[in-house]
Amino acid sequence: MDVRTLMKLIVLSCSAYPKPGAPHRFSTEEDFEACCVTGVVGVDALLNLVERLEMFARGSIALGDVGLGKCMASCVSEAVKELGHRMVLEVALALPIATTLYWFEKRGDGVSMVERLAKLAPPEDARELIDVLRLVGGEYSRELDRVDLSGRRVVVEGMNLDEVFRELSRASKRYLFLLSVDVYGYVSEVAKLVEKGWRIGEALAYPYVSLLDSEGLRGVKTMFLKRSIIDLLKLDAELRKRGSRYNHLLPPVIYTTSVVLAKGLV
Repeated sequence: MDVRTLMKLIVLSCSAYPKPGAPHRFSTEEDFEACCVTGVVGVDALLNLVERLEMFARGSIALGDVGLGKCMASCVSEAVKELGHRMVLEVALALPIATTLYWFEKRGDGVSMVERLAKLAPPEDARELIDVLRLVGGEYSRELDRVDLSGRRVVVEGMNLDEVFRELSRASKRYLFLLSVDVYGYVSEVAKLVEKGWRIGEALAYPYVSLLDSEGLRGVKTMFLKRSIIDLLKLDAELRKRGSRYNHLLPPVIYTTSVVLAKGLV
């Protein structure tokens, strides 16, 4: 994955519309810009991750030593430096996974390899992410306290990234879909919509609205499939007015976009 592809991944994922209650190109707040910037400032870390994946391909390092957790930590750190607590944490954490997914997808079954990598990542790799979240403080630190998760516990108990995210998902929904990378069904639906003449930026919102519908906002998927953009934007305004945010549903959009790019569908 090169810089151009990374930029396409970031822009397409953030701008996909309409995503009521999350960043999209018609957002009335500054969350669309924050989404894009969160991704862009982590590009150096993502490119370094690609280099590590190439080293794995050459047999220079083991799969578990690729440094997925370290890349996540770097992306979060860079986003905090640039945006403070306006960063979109789900984007900073999902992009390293999406980059890895893209890389493996170009070579076969990306999903199974990402799942393997998360389970093979050594405790020291997972610890870097936890330590960064602790340093960011605020709600992220409180969430760690909620499940008694610390860098020391990760190392002592020998936890991998998969186990860490399972613990984090008990503390907050924001971590719930980060390792839900089995998105081939979504990719198939997006491809069908594009074949029907939908713009790719519109079709890529499919995973989000599907999950939003299943979270209790019944009817939103029907509105989307009917292309009732005005009604969806009205719902978006209502959710924002109530302070309802669903950024935790962004990772599946990012992963779907990654596979769509890897398969050359756009």
